[in-house]
Amino acid sequence: IGLGKTVTVTYHDEDIADGAEVFKSVQTTAVEYVPPVLSDGSITSFSAPDQLFDGQERTLMISLENDNKAGDALNGSVELEANGQAVWVFEDLVIDPGKKLKLTHRWTAVLEDPEVAETLEWTARLIVPVETSADSTVEIPVSAASAITEVLVKVGKNKK
Repeated sequence: IGLGKTVTVTYHDEDIADGAEVFKSVQTTAVEYVPPVLSDGSITSFSAPDQLFDGQERTLMISLENDNKAGDALNGSVELEANGQAVWVFEDLVIDPGKKLKLTHRWTAVLEDPEVAETLEWTARLIVPVETSADSTVEIPVSAASAITEVLVKVGKNKK
C-alpha cells in the first residue's frame, strides 16, 4: 500500500443483540513507519583463526565503532559465543561518538574428543540497554558478526 493511500476495511459484526446483522467500515491513511534507532554503534569487524590445532592459543579480535553523528556515548556489552555457548562477555562498554574500540580475547582450542576435529561457529554480539518504560530496560542485540574456526587433531600427540 503506497504512502498517503486511504485504506478501507469493512467487516461483518455478528456479535449484536437480537441477532441483527451489522456491517461496519473503518478508514485509515497509510503513513511511513520509521523504526526507532536503538543504537548508533556497531561491530565493524570480528576476526578468529580459520584453522588451528588442538591446544594452540590465538587472539580473537572484535572492532566496534560509535557513529560520528551519535548524540550520546554508546553504552552496552559485547558477548562472544562458540556454537551457542558463552565464551566471553565484556561488560560496561562505553564508546564516545565518533570513536572506535578494539577488544581482544585470548583463546585456547580444546577438542572435546582429542581424536575428532571440530568446527566452531563464533558469534560476537553488541548488546545495548533499551528503555521500555520509565522504570524498565531490556538488553537488545543491535549488531553481530560471525566467523568459523576448524580445530584440527594434533597429529602424533592426541592418538591413544
